[in-house]
Amino acid sequence: MTPLAKAQHGLALICDAMLDLLAQHAGGLSHAKIAKALGLEMEYPGGKNYASQTILHQLVNAKKVEKVGEARNAIFRLPPTSK
Repeated sequence: MTPLAKAQHGLALICDAMLDLLAQHAGGLSHAKIAKALGLEMEYPGGKNYASQTILHQLVNAKKVEKVGEARNAIFRLPPTSK
């Protein structure tokens, strides 16, 4: 498997894990709770959990996940059509 194929496979697995987790929490979860539940918490100078945040927003852009609220108060959940 090429490095690109490995990376794409890993990304697909993380996306699936996020969707599975949100399916278990109909009311939705914050980004921080998603990152913690999946063991994706990471800190770096000037930020935290950037990788999981980027992946989560890819799912929002693909309309697989719905974002309710703004900034730190946002909750992510499956849209009604995904249930």
